[in-house]
Amino acid sequence: MGWLSGWQYRKSHEIEGSSAGGQTDYQIKIIVHKGTGTDSGENIYCNNHCRNNFGDIRFTKSDGTTLLDYWMESYTSGDKATFWVEVPNIPASPDKATIYIYYGKSDATTTSNGKNTFPIFYDFGSDESDEWTLDAGQWQWDTTNGWLRTGGASGQTRARVKDVTVSTGHAIRMKIKWAPSEPFVGNCFAYQDSSNFYHHRLSTFTSYAHSMYRFSTALGNGYIFYESYSTSTDTWYILETRWISSTKVLCYINDELAETVTSGLVSDWTSGDVGIRSYHYSTSDYGYYDWFLIRKCVDPEPSHGSWGSEEQSGATEVAITDSATGIEALSRLYRGLNLTDIATSQESFSRPYRQLQIPEQASS
Repeated sequence: MGWLSGWQYRKSHEIEGSSAGGQTDYQIKIIVHKGTGTDSGENIYCNNHCRNNFGDIRFTKSDGTTLLDYWMESYTSGDKATFWVEVPNIPASPDKATIYIYYGKSDATTTSNGKNTFPIFYDFGSDESDEWTLDAGQWQWDTTNGWLRTGGASGQTRARVKDVTVSTGHAIRMKIKWAPSEPFVGNCFAYQDSSNFYHHRLSTFTSYAHSMYRFSTALGNGYIFYESYSTSTDTWYILETRWISSTKVLCYINDELAETVTSGLVSDWTSGDVGIRSYHYSTSDYGYYDWFLIRKCVDPEPSHGSWGSEEQSGATEVAITDSATGIEALSRLYRGLNLTDIATSQESFSRPYRQLQIPEQASS
């Protein structure tokens, strides 16, 4: 197996297939921690071997060298970062796919790329308004901050991605805030009929009087569910609607499940336009979109399996076998090796060796 040139450390990771079937080019979320801890689920710890800005994080296929596309959603310097990795092939359950995560290269800078990782991605770092249709209202592509700003006039701003129809089996995810005050109505993720946008929507999030009301509907003006959620102005929120099927929609706020909708949806609604909407009651109120993406999504999703132990580039594999039983007692990649006499608790050997000789302690 190969090793990614220039990187000092890596860990393997198994991704368990879904009972929904095999998946191709599927986006998997992984949270990378700089410090120490126990790898579990989507969380991996780099034992303080990665950069503070996580610019040296890379992902490869099981061959250890073929790089995978990824996007760094966010990071806190010296603490942790959230990544999305596009995995080319994940077999159906109970089979698994294996990938590697590399870290430990002091001069590496991030190669994060959302457009390569997702079917649809906008981070609003450049003016890409020619790829959208503005159906109503006003917007500003604030490329200095990397935001899309809506508002500046009473009423709604409504836009959709040109020539894109989203189907079931996808999730629509975005990061938003509103300022300087409420009320704010917005973030319609998908709709079937742009000419009658308000009545043909998949999911909408409405903020009013510091509560977020979540509802999802299909044809008509009725709310499927209506629930309060404490919010604040000038605070970023991540909203995600997982469009599982024509009869199931999952709504998330900051990666916490807000509601599961399994009734009231139209059975033949399996695709539609996708876009954003905001409604402002004041000319001085605005909505801000930091990024907008569409990813693949099935139910249940492929899940996180086991993590391998940390491996180090250039380390030598050392195997120690019990001569009486012939059973291998230890086999790992080591640069430094400590051997301790269990009877006396005294260390009998400790040196960095690529070629290893172990003398009898009593006779030397």
